[in-house]
Amino acid sequence: MFMRYFGFHVVLLATLAWTGCSPQDGGLQRAAVEGTVTVDGVPVEMGAITFVPTNGTSGPATGGKITDGKYKIQLSDGPVVGQYLVQIMGRRGTGKFKVEELEGETVKTEIIEEMIPKKYRTSSELRSTIQTGTNVLDFDLSSDG
Repeated sequence: MFMRYFGFHVVLLATLAWTGCSPQDGGLQRAAVEGTVTVDGVPVEMGAITFVPTNGTSGPATGGKITDGKYKIQLSDGPVVGQYLVQIMGRRGTGKFKVEELEGETVKTEIIEEMIPKKYRTSSELRSTIQTGTNVLDFDLSSDG
């Protein structure tokens, strides 16, 4: 289930990046974005970050993968300069395992849990301003609330 969830978001982000960097983008001024994502100081093992334009910013939503608490979106795939809603998703292993029979074999799978509170995901309250050049945006999220 985790791979299906994570795979869907990777495909979504790749599609957004591909459509956002086409020659039809009207020469929009893009910017590179990189940084870290932690929850209560703990790096997000794997996840995704998405920048969704708001407040009159025109351009496509764009994003990238989070690996070991870090993300990097190149200039060619980056967001257009302006105001953004930031959505972050991430999961982590719990250290607990479930055992299942699959095609005659016993399979041990780690149980994965969402580690990003809802207030930072699809109904995010995070906002950022993207400026020309390389933007370093670190997100230290709180598990409270």
